[in-house]
Amino acid sequence: MRDVDGWADLPSHKAYVKAADRYWRTVLSLLAAAVLGYLLSSIAPYPRLPLPVDLTGFLPFPILLAIGLRYTWRMIHLRRQEIASGAFAGAPKALLFLDEHAIAIGVAVILLLTAIAIVLVATQR
Repeated sequence: MRDVDGWADLPSHKAYVKAADRYWRTVLSLLAAAVLGYLLSSIAPYPRLPLPVDLTGFLPFPILLAIGLRYTWRMIHLRRQEIASGAFAGAPKALLFLDEHAIAIGVAVILLLTAIAIVLVATQR
């Protein structure tokens, strides 16, 4: 039977932590892009400043979101292998369902980003 510190050292848990970190970076980058876009549009409205310059801050967030989803997928794959090999013998159920937590975090981030995008589009009109 492994202790909790041993479970924290498993590759699947490290992938879980990386995925959650990427999701937070995604949210923060989108918020920073929204602030940057608002500042640029208030300093120099659309006709003076081309729209692609206004949207440059939004470019990194889909890349960060894709990286978060990649780590989530990797974590789920590793978790299945570790469960099959018996690495979680005697583990609390909460540790066995980290993949569901990671998926929930990813879905919540995607919904939050969609809501932020809707609010941004509504306020720009």
